[in-house]
Amino acid sequence: MSQQTMDAALYDLTQNTQGQLFMAMQKHFTETLPPLAPILQIRRGYAESPAWFMVQAAEFAPEPLTIHNIRVRDIYASERIVSSLLELLAGERWLERKEENYYLTSTGEELIAQLQSRTAKVLTCAELPISPQLIKNVESSLRKIIDKSLVQSDAALTWCLRYSRNRAPEDDAHPFIKLSQYFSDFNAYRDDAHMRAWQPYEPEGYIWEAFAHIASKKATNSDAIFDGLFYRGYSKEEFKHGLERLEEKDWIVANYQDTEFGATERGNYIFKAVEEKTDELFYAPWLTFSADFQIQTIQNLQQFHDELQAIAAKE
Repeated sequence: MSQQTMDAALYDLTQNTQGQLFMAMQKHFTETLPPLAPILQIRRGYAESPAWFMVQAAEFAPEPLTIHNIRVRDIYASERIVSSLLELLAGERWLERKEENYYLTSTGEELIAQLQSRTAKVLTCAELPISPQLIKNVESSLRKIIDKSLVQSDAALTWCLRYSRNRAPEDDAHPFIKLSQYFSDFNAYRDDAHMRAWQPYEPEGYIWEAFAHIASKKATNSDAIFDGLFYRGYSKEEFKHGLERLEEKDWIVANYQDTEFGATERGNYIFKAVEEKTDELFYAPWLTFSADFQIQTIQNLQQFHDELQAIAAKE
């Protein structure tokens, strides 16, 4: 199997499979769970949210959270939004601030345990009509890839992944609990690979993200970028400044009315190079295995996804 067959679509398959797993299990979940703390509903689904920051607290413990280390992973967020969310969690006494460090409290540990228990209850509530051998094969193969990803010669390339693995369940945990973590691990390692790919070109995360929106044609001006990325904590003016920086680099160019932007030839080249480098780094561990292993892993993962999807879609 060649590198060309491994692109963003395969990574997307891992993330979509995680979503289908939860949807399939929720079809069988009948227990009434106590409501979550209201604060955990704020900005739910975004990285810049109390819920996601508590996940990070679990990954870093017993190390503290800081604005700096949060922004290693969430490099696209402004310092303002990160600081505000950390202070919000400290106000709930889930974190305790000591100078610039935010430590997980016993109350925070109890909350994390409750959240993990909720997830485990959903993921273990029923046996799905899926071959146990297929589940075993997918779990075993993905674990081998995760383990191989951890032993890169450059430790900086596994920064996010190593912290993600701090939340890994025990080896005798239910396979669905382990698989859900693996999919989160892939998300972390994809972040590692993507940041390594673009950071040689642009040191500021929000400017790179604005450029990616222009290059991928998701947006054509700073207003549209703000509408799509408001949750990062940057203002319209800051995104406008970012586009000015990109013009200076000759990565984007404005139309004759200076109201819309598109990527230049140089910009398109850089954007494509970064996407290709991301895939190269992310799939390097896969390519240490035989072609047969790669093919079988992808086929099994696709079958697992499709069977979960069918269960989730069933009335």
